[in-house]
Amino acid sequence: MKTIRNKKTGDIQRVDNKTADNMVGMTWEFTPKSEWKKGRPAPTEKQMSDVSKKEITKSKKQQSREKLKEKQRSL
Repeated sequence: MKTIRNKKTGDIQRVDNKTADNMVGMTWEFTPKSEWKKGRPAPTEKQMSDVSKKEITKSKKQQSREKLKEKQRSL
């Protein structure tokens, strides 16, 4: 993915590499990704809380390995 900016309008887009190579020239130029990030809205409080609510699940195999490690440490 590349970030390109229209020299005339200032419009910033994220496009794949091939498209970017074809578009860059007289009207489009490469620009840093940080410029694209500035124009995006910050994540809302709800989006942040949804990420923290995700549960971490462990398989039975992983749980049994952890129990075994605990037993070995106590010996």
